[in-house]
Amino acid sequence: MSFLRMAGQALKPLLPSSAPEALLSYAPDVAFATMAAMSAPKDTSPLERIGIGATDALMFGLAPSILGRAAGRGIGRNVFKMDNDALHGAMNVGEMAFQMTPPFLGVQNPALSAAFEREARTQQELAERQKQQEEHHQQEALLGLAYGGGMTLGGLSALSGRAPGPLDLSRLG
Repeated sequence: MSFLRMAGQALKPLLPSSAPEALLSYAPDVAFATMAAMSAPKDTSPLERIGIGATDALMFGLAPSILGRAAGRGIGRNVFKMDNDALHGAMNVGEMAFQMTPPFLGVQNPALSAAFEREARTQQELAERQKQQEEHHQQEALLGLAYGGGMTLGGLSALSGRAPGPLDLSRLG
């Protein structure tokens, strides 16, 4: 028997038995994965958005759903001795309870976090470049003022017939 067939037979009891139950179980996973992908920064590529959505769906959707359904089935069958009809209710309760467990509540999507960290680095680099450009423009303006001031002093001294020399500010006071 192939591995895929064995895995399919092992997972079959955990799958929803009807379309409404499947919608109840997996529609929120798809919706939240889509919202996570859309909440990425503007410059995130479509491929990265797909990765963010897939990571969200697997980590926060399917993993807790399947683990919760398995736990609900196990508890329902072994502790409460439920029949197969009642086990679907126990699996739904297990799934909802597992979605709210602390390991899944406090974890962040690593792909989404990486996208925001990259955006923050880009913004920081942009701010540093702008600051360097402003400092460069200020230095150019100061050099222009100093050059213009030197030209003015040189021009005044040429008009007075004296050679330019050091400024004697003692005579101003």
